[in-house]
Amino acid sequence: MRAAADLSPWLLLVRFVLALSIAVAAGAAAAAGPQAPNKAANVHTVFLNDCTLYSDWQTVVMVFGWRQSGQPGPITRVACCTPEDKTTYLESRKGLLDLVPTHIAPSYAHHPRTGDDYAAYNKPAGVMDWLDKAPPEEEFILVLDSDMILRRPFIPAEYMQLERGWATGARYDYLIGVDNDLAERHVSSIARRTDTLAGPVGRRADRVGGFYYIHRDDLKRLAPLWLKYSEDVRADPEVAGDLYSKRAGEKPWISEMYGYVFGAAHLGIWHKWDESSMIYPGYQPTGVPRILHYGLLWHLQYHKGAWSFDKHCELRPGLSRAERYRDLLSIEVVHTLNAATCEYHLRNCPPSEQLVRLCTVANAAYEETVQELRQLDAEMACTDSNELSPLLQALHPVGP
Repeated sequence: MRAAADLSPWLLLVRFVLALSIAVAAGAAAAAGPQAPNKAANVHTVFLNDCTLYSDWQTVVMVFGWRQSGQPGPITRVACCTPEDKTTYLESRKGLLDLVPTHIAPSYAHHPRTGDDYAAYNKPAGVMDWLDKAPPEEEFILVLDSDMILRRPFIPAEYMQLERGWATGARYDYLIGVDNDLAERHVSSIARRTDTLAGPVGRRADRVGGFYYIHRDDLKRLAPLWLKYSEDVRADPEVAGDLYSKRAGEKPWISEMYGYVFGAAHLGIWHKWDESSMIYPGYQPTGVPRILHYGLLWHLQYHKGAWSFDKHCELRPGLSRAERYRDLLSIEVVHTLNAATCEYHLRNCPPSEQLVRLCTVANAAYEETVQELRQLDAEMACTDSNELSPLLQALHPVGP
């Protein structure tokens, strides 16, 4: 073994950056508190994507965020591949397949029966294949999209209504088809709801999406109907008036979301909104978010102009604490993407001076952002209606 003095400076720097990455991960886990054993946690996280490079980097980021968040229980990636892609993928992605347990499911992006090209079919079809062939032991399933970052854990005990027949998800008010003619054509036999737990009175299905936190047995029953109703809505010649379908006969992108809620209603599985756990970067949080869903383009405004992302040291002076929190959550997405991909490349690629230099900067930015957000998470957990209480305002004057 060579002495440290014999190693080149850049190789020593590689080791330093790797150590820094590990330290950042350990610090985040410690801040989140001790994790319960997998069986005690009784929750399994699953996310779905496909066998493309686009999904590969999202997988790296998802696993990084899952680990940093302290989310208990195991995680599984369901990757939907064509037979041709599967062979190539298994041969060429060993590092990625070692990163996270991966279930390879058949691709439904080109529907094998109808010929409809719609990548979102993979979500219900992938869940169905996974639960049929590799069912998890855990009782509850947290279903995530690939373009999400977990930043705080989901614990079943914190969701009092989480049980067979009752699930939770994010609020999606644009699912107006749960209480208009779309619902009348597809789920007219479902009695109209008289509560407002996940939508308006009179709806035939719930307005939920984004993530689903659901009992394993309910999800297994639901998956085939999730696919069926997705197919039905895609094929509906009268679909119109939806946010994503302006003309009659236009196949809406959110058909899969309707497939889920219509299938759930058919089985008598209902939801309670979780209105604070998931936000899109740039939106004002209504609590302390658990998920950053970076599926939409967002911009931040600064005193010097407008950028999509920037370091938090460039935030506008005079921001309220709530506004600063909103902007830092947006910036956290970018710094997490960089930190996660740096960690992966440093472990799996030949080292180079450029990689080390860039990743040193990326890790420092990530750690700085996370440190400030930990403090703001604690402060914002005590806020009322997104604003600091008068007592906290007196103790912590608003400002940079």
